[in-house]
Amino acid sequence: MLAGCSPADNTCQEKLTEAESVVHTDREFTAVDVPGIGEYTDIHWQVRAAGHACSRVPGPNDWHYQGLVKLTSADAAALLAAYDWQPIDPGAANVQWDSPAQMWSGLKEFAPQTWGWQHSPKYTAAQQMGTRWGTLYLDPQAEVGFFVLYDH
Repeated sequence: MLAGCSPADNTCQEKLTEAESVVHTDREFTAVDVPGIGEYTDIHWQVRAAGHACSRVPGPNDWHYQGLVKLTSADAAALLAAYDWQPIDPGAANVQWDSPAQMWSGLKEFAPQTWGWQHSPKYTAAQQMGTRWGTLYLDPQAEVGFFVLYDH
């Protein structure tokens, strides 16, 4: 991810900050990573270090991802039918996961202009296994998903 960046490098934090500002549009994420997104038509995602990527201590780094995915109509309908989606309050505080209200600034321009986000605790519970876990918010009218993933 951070080619040429080593903990001993004084510019590591600068390189990390620059890399975290990039909005990716490649198809890095699939339905294996975020179940139900299917053959989406468009994606925008970002990554941030969840730990201390520039630490001199050797060891794995944890990564935190957020992304917006434009779903096909069929996949949006299938997700909506498969889980118990409930509308979420845009001002909700103390949520376990980043909600669309905590969306990183680089992604906001790709988000729906009106608030129609819903969340399903059953969807989230089904995704909590392995080293990569997270959740998905769905805006069924806009056919957009907002995912949050943690890779440990």
